[in-house]
Amino acid sequence: HIKKFAENFYGRRAAYAVLSCLTLIAFALFVILTEGALTVALAVLVVVAAALDRRFRLPEMGWFLQAAMAVIGWRLVVDPGLGWASEGAPLWAAGLSFAAAVAASAAALWLLRGQERPVAAAVLESGVAGFAALFGTVLISRWLIAGEGDRIGTHWGMTLEALPWLILMLVQLYRLRAGGRALRILRAVIAAGAASLGLFFVAASAIFFNPVAGFMGSGPHTWVKGPFILDTLLVAYALPGVLLLAGAARLGHLPRWLQRVLQAGGVALAALYAGLEIRRLWQGPDLSLPGVMQGELYSYTLAPMLTGAVLLYQAIARRSAPLRRVAMAVIALTVAKVFLIDASGLTGLTRVVSFLGLGLSLAALAWLNRWAAQRQG
Repeated sequence: HIKKFAENFYGRRAAYAVLSCLTLIAFALFVILTEGALTVALAVLVVVAAALDRRFRLPEMGWFLQAAMAVIGWRLVVDPGLGWASEGAPLWAAGLSFAAAVAASAAALWLLRGQERPVAAAVLESGVAGFAALFGTVLISRWLIAGEGDRIGTHWGMTLEALPWLILMLVQLYRLRAGGRALRILRAVIAAGAASLGLFFVAASAIFFNPVAGFMGSGPHTWVKGPFILDTLLVAYALPGVLLLAGAARLGHLPRWLQRVLQAGGVALAALYAGLEIRRLWQGPDLSLPGVMQGELYSYTLAPMLTGAVLLYQAIARRSAPLRRVAMAVIALTVAKVFLIDASGLTGLTRVVSFLGLGLSLAALAWLNRWAAQRQG
């Protein structure tokens, strides 16, 4: 017992001495170094602290690791921050700072494996994902700004800014399955923050920078670029939509309402992509032109009708009642759109016949729903 007490006593004295030394070194680095060099030096200290903990079993090093990760995050986001990394700094300096932060977090996490340091490991794990997302955002921003004009102010530029944050959100949601209560709370907070940023950029792409009627005006900067289907609309709306749908399919441990939110977001973005592609097919790259062509209007009817048919087939094949209801809703909305919008220009007896056809179509839809339910049974 005396030997164990002596080891703990002198071990703690050594740990506090090392903590004081590392803190003074960090303070000296703040005084001497600037911008990128300071971030790199702090990243090295993180690895040193993890190595000392692994070698001498000093749990107090976890305090320093958490404080150092918080300071590195502050430097990457606020001071000198994302603005310095995206525009003001040379590419090599910004890249070195973010790469050092990611590499140091990963190295320290590897050094602490098997050490029973759950809080420090969670902070380092979150640092790897978060710093990597920030690094991706910086690289995308610099690439967008490097070309002629400001490509950030486009529908696809906004979504590219959102993708790292959406990926970080899904990674943290996936890892909610592991760890204790404290780790789950930390990961949930990080996922919520990443979701706020990612969905903000996606919403800006769909509303403020929408190529049809965005608030940023019209002109060549709003035009769709690339070949039909494989164009900037695919990057802006289909890519994040597929990402959200894939996440909802893989994250079965999440609450049902959260899975539904992810699915609804993915479906909405996929529908927006399909509608804009149809408009591009008829209008060309400039989607802000006024009016709707007759063929375009019919295409808006044909696309959801085919979608409803595919959903109904899948509902019968999978014996899924919720999917069948969704298919019926899509078909019903399409039928209503045909007779209430497409036929709005009709008058007299033709209008009467159209509404009669609407009633017959809805009756046929009810029969189709009953038939599908019997097939599933």
